[in-house]
Amino acid sequence: GSTPKALEITSKIFRLEGLILPITTGNSQLKTTFKDDTSVLGEHQLDKVKNGGKRIDSISLTKPCSLYKRSQEEIETADYIIIGPGDLYASLLPNFLVRGIKPTFQRTKAKLIYIVNLMTRYTQTHGYSAQDHVDQVEKYIGRSLDYILVNDEPIVPKIRKLYANKD
Repeated sequence: GSTPKALEITSKIFRLEGLILPITTGNSQLKTTFKDDTSVLGEHQLDKVKNGGKRIDSISLTKPCSLYKRSQEEIETADYIIIGPGDLYASLLPNFLVRGIKPTFQRTKAKLIYIVNLMTRYTQTHGYSAQDHVDQVEKYIGRSLDYILVNDEPIVPKIRKLYANKD
């Protein structure tokens, strides 16, 4: 009957520890606008090859959604909040478009930890540096990150090949 209830039931079935909450119970789609003024609807559209290498100008929700109250309470009382890893524009940043999230992140005393992806995604972040990722996250949450984890070891060829074949 609801996303929070479904997550609660799923957690019990899989005997998960911890708490899994939605950021919103609202229903909206992600709209991505590129620097060339074209746009697409839906996060799955970002992975289309025709968008590959195009710079993203902005993202928005097609319908405003409000922050789920229980999630707000957990964010405000958390000691640590881990952001990432995940697709910057399709998985991470859309969460910060939800109404009420930015002031909630500004109020929380939690230490914010951002885990930067191992690699960029051709259809979203081609040519981005780790700093570009950090800048976008900080822009959307409205405050500085406390800790940033970045891999500084070479990526093994086998993993690079898997990523190359994915995009």
